[in-house]
Amino acid sequence: AIMLYTGRAHYFMRHNIKGARHLILFGLPEHAAFYPGLMNMLVEGPSGESGVEVEAPSSCLALFTKYDAHALERIVGTKHCERMIKGEKNTFL
Repeated sequence: AIMLYTGRAHYFMRHNIKGARHLILFGLPEHAAFYPGLMNMLVEGPSGESGVEVEAPSSCLALFTKYDAHALERIVGTKHCERMIKGEKNTFL
């Protein structure tokens, strides 16, 4: 299951959605404390609630631009934020 979710939706609604294995964020949460909460909603382990074996681990894809630098800095720190915004790479693990 894939969950498409925004930081704005989490700020106002604070849904506790269970069962998602992959999270895609369009825009980072404004409050850094929300990021771990979103990650904790992802299902861990080799099988989901349906009991079907799933080989892929849980994942999170966060899309950001240079204009999201302040929100990104709150999540990853100043040094990593600068490297991510100004770096040549476009994928970070």
